[in-house]
Amino acid sequence: TEFGAGYKIYGNWSVAAAFRLVAVKDTADSWRHVYGYLLDPAYAAEGLGAQLKMRFRLAYFDPHTDIDSISDFRPKFILAPKQGVTGWEIKPYLADEIMFNFDDANLYRNRLSAGLKCKPLPKITLDAFVMHVMLDTDEGWQEKWNYGISATLSL
Repeated sequence: TEFGAGYKIYGNWSVAAAFRLVAVKDTADSWRHVYGYLLDPAYAAEGLGAQLKMRFRLAYFDPHTDIDSISDFRPKFILAPKQGVTGWEIKPYLADEIMFNFDDANLYRNRLSAGLKCKPLPKITLDAFVMHVMLDTDEGWQEKWNYGISATLSL
């Protein structure tokens, strides 16, 4: 769960801040809560009927609850058509997010995803996606596949 607010700064630049709370099931099969703070400067460029969004996330997580990292730089690049189709503004997209850990000064995760976003209501956005995750572990790079649906409420 994430709560945040954003503001358009100038031209194609914006900034958002958020608080994130995640419930994680650990290897002992018990639930723990991970929370963190996010700052998202972002830039959006358009051309040739496409839109490229670039988000430059800085993340800080409680050192007592997060096992991956305390502070990260997580740039994300999203390529989508400028205009959606139908009344729901359906848009396919491709995205790549890189996670760099400031604590250990290393790149530890890459998420490549493809999905569809739509707006069934003016303030609701739905996102269905498939994500390929590469994670750097002690045994080397491990691969996982995730899929999901998310909803965003914009007030």
